[in-house]
Amino acid sequence: MKTSTAHQAQQVVCVVDWEISACEHKRAYARVKLSISGKEKETQAVKDGVVSALFHAVKSLTGHNGALSSYRVVNEVSGDESNASVVVTITIADKSYTGEAEDGDTARATLLAVVDAVNAYAN
Repeated sequence: MKTSTAHQAQQVVCVVDWEISACEHKRAYARVKLSISGKEKETQAVKDGVVSALFHAVKSLTGHNGALSSYRVVNEVSGDESNASVVVTITIADKSYTGEAEDGDTARATLLAVVDAVNAYAN
């Protein structure tokens, strides 16, 4: 399998707005609005867990048929500040695309990392 990243590439997909919430029975709701090649699209997903809900919302909007094959969070603490560094890998047609993001909110870092991986695929 080959691996690609979008860190230096053009962003085809950008996050415009998003929200998540917990649902009954450990389910998570995600609403995601993306700008894809300049056009805004929005969808919702309800899945088992926040990561799955965010991933499937992005997948639905972008139309890729990939799978989330790796998800890793590293929390960085400095004094009273903490950030989550998230690294995801999505696999599409036997090729892997890695995305990375860092944010004080782990869910936001997850969404941004998934979008980063999708941009690697788009480029």
